[in-house]
Amino acid sequence: MVQFFLDLARWPYGKGVTCFTVLTDGGREALEAILDRIWWTIFLLDLDGSCWGVVRHPDEPCVKCQLRKELARLGRRSYLVAFLTGRAVAQLRKFGMLLRRIVAFCQFGAEKWEKGKQQDLVLVPPGLDHAIAELRARLALAGLAVSIEVKRHGVAGHWALGTSVTGIEQVMALFRQVADELGMACHEGTGVVELTPKGLNKGVSSTAIIRQFVGDEVLADFVDTFTDEELVVYRQLCAHLGTPKRKKVLRLQKLFRFVYVGDSAPDVPVGQLFRYLRDRGYHVLLVVVAGHQPLEELADVVVGDSDGTLHVLRDVGIHARPWWRPGRSHSGKAA
Repeated sequence: MVQFFLDLARWPYGKGVTCFTVLTDGGREALEAILDRIWWTIFLLDLDGSCWGVVRHPDEPCVKCQLRKELARLGRRSYLVAFLTGRAVAQLRKFGMLLRRIVAFCQFGAEKWEKGKQQDLVLVPPGLDHAIAELRARLALAGLAVSIEVKRHGVAGHWALGTSVTGIEQVMALFRQVADELGMACHEGTGVVELTPKGLNKGVSSTAIIRQFVGDEVLADFVDTFTDEELVVYRQLCAHLGTPKRKKVLRLQKLFRFVYVGDSAPDVPVGQLFRYLRDRGYHVLLVVVAGHQPLEELADVVVGDSDGTLHVLRDVGIHARPWWRPGRSHSGKAA
């Protein structure tokens, strides 16, 4: 028993000092609130380019053991850790990333994995098989070296590292053409372009996820900016994720803090959602891997690569205050 209390005295958590730079006043306030009450924090994480680097062969990413360790730590300490990625559930299982206490929203939110159960949140687009056949034929005809990745709700094309700008533009133009012809959406990422159901993107998915914690009224003005196709998908997601109980939301909504990590164009709508939430008094922290200027303009923290993301997750996980140490606020309101 004596050793137990000696260990608590030497507990490494809760030092309150981090080694990364926060660029905005709102980000500094959010980080302070997160470190003070991490158990009310929701982490949403992009994976490719953010948590691990983009590699020549997309089926063989370099997933570090340290990343799994830090995610496991955050899973124990925070309210929720969730992936929001273009990857499929089957791929994350292959990479060993379906971790305990982690929720995975895959294919931009079309699939959900939680506690060993997989669920489709949106309908499979009817023209998907035709889109895959068209892409294969046109890429072969154009002589473009692109690896096609078939998913349950979409299809992705990965180009090799070192592909010329002209080659990338040709691939993008071809994918956009097929998307327009078949009524699908086209998303460009880091080293990848994807076709998904019309209206499905990370902005819509992240809004549906965060709705569970803040309710409909807070997000009403942001949802009003959605297109008709996005509203259809948003309602499908909300129907599967469930409606939050109004009394619970009103009691707890201001306690929640939000963190997002992203690196490319599909993450921009999430950054816009976070700015919207900050304007309404929520503590939000947007961590961005450098390389996409529009997203960097929204960022609170900019890191150089996926190793920088790992350092941020580690610092927050280690230096957040443990629940048994007194904090600055005991009123029950957000610090």
